[in-house]
Amino acid sequence: MAFREPVNITDPSNFFLQPALPKQRQYEALRTYFVEGRPSQEVARAYGYSPGAFRVLCHSFCHDPQPAFFLTTAQAPALSPKSPPPDLSSSPSANKTIRSMKSVKPSKPKNSL
Repeated sequence: MAFREPVNITDPSNFFLQPALPKQRQYEALRTYFVEGRPSQEVARAYGYSPGAFRVLCHSFCHDPQPAFFLTTAQAPALSPKSPPPDLSSSPSANKTIRSMKSVKPSKPKNSL
């Protein structure tokens, strides 16, 4: 039995060369224009923009060079596993809720016979 070379089903470069998401497409088009120095009409055609739409994209980028291409998420504050849970008994609203819960009497189950 002969073994073949592994077949690469998808080319990883397609992720960069054929971006699927709009923000990624904008990023790659702007990078190609500003970093590689390719002509704007060539870049517009390669990434599916009209020449005018690509000029507007470049203009917007130059006036806001911090677009939201890479969003960051805020991390939740870390709680120490050794820290005690917050004391809710001193909270007026917590005391009111606890008192109202204590005043509710459980209902008796109805006889189904």
